[in-house]
Amino acid sequence: MTEHPEVFISATTRDLGTYRREIKEALLSLQIFPIEESSFTLAYGPLTAMLRSLIGRCDAVIHVAGFYYGAEPPHRPPGESRRSYTQIKYDVARELRKPIYLFVAAVDTETDENLNQTDEEKSLQMAHLQAIQSCGDIYYPFARREDVASQVLKLRFPARDANAPRRVVNLPYTSLGHLFKGRDTALAELRQRLRNGGGRAVNLTAPQAIHGLGGVGKTRLAVEYAWRHANDYENALLFVSARSPADFRSNLAAVCNAEILNLLGEFVSVSVSLSIPTC
Repeated sequence: MTEHPEVFISATTRDLGTYRREIKEALLSLQIFPIEESSFTLAYGPLTAMLRSLIGRCDAVIHVAGFYYGAEPPHRPPGESRRSYTQIKYDVARELRKPIYLFVAAVDTETDENLNQTDEEKSLQMAHLQAIQSCGDIYYPFARREDVASQVLKLRFPARDANAPRRVVNLPYTSLGHLFKGRDTALAELRQRLRNGGGRAVNLTAPQAIHGLGGVGKTRLAVEYAWRHANDYENALLFVSARSPADFRSNLAAVCNAEILNLLGEFVSVSVSLSIPTC
């Protein structure tokens, strides 16, 4: 089974959210799982521990630095320097010695919003930009969204680390990336249902069904959702064909074979949550 690389994306959301989306689509086009974490409520210590776990299982990090400092975690310990969420992600990637692909905004960069910030926040972000530019690593300047997307497509990312935690994937298709268009609302609604208003995906008591006429793209929607939100599902992204009840039982049993879950010969009690495209 093919092991796809996983790349963590670090960028502020309010000013560079569309840039993050362009990076995500480019990674999907390269058959790379984009990993993000954008809803933070944790304080410094728990936040750093969570990021070490999340970034630790990734093969590389893309860090996009603009001129906006962004939000920062609450309850900063005495003596701890001020760092934004995005800067802490960068710090953790450095600490873990992950390959980091650096993108630095030009002065005339187009942003999603013109945001107000204090003089101290401006100074803190400028110091971060200067640290990146003087660290000796290659960085890529950008001014437009297409600059970032085109450069990501040219990068050579590392293969999946053999020692990284295994994410079992048997999806029938790779992602279409930026070619998958016009289904943003459906993807957002599906995610809301699966997350049930919480953080990561919740355990479901009933299947979630995508229904419609044959050929409208139900299976493609489910597959694209899985590619885009892989980090909501820590261990597995599984696909089971179910053209009939008998077909479903047979194919569900096949998931246990050596190439997928490798559970043959074991007694396993499984609680299954399903997203089922139905006719």
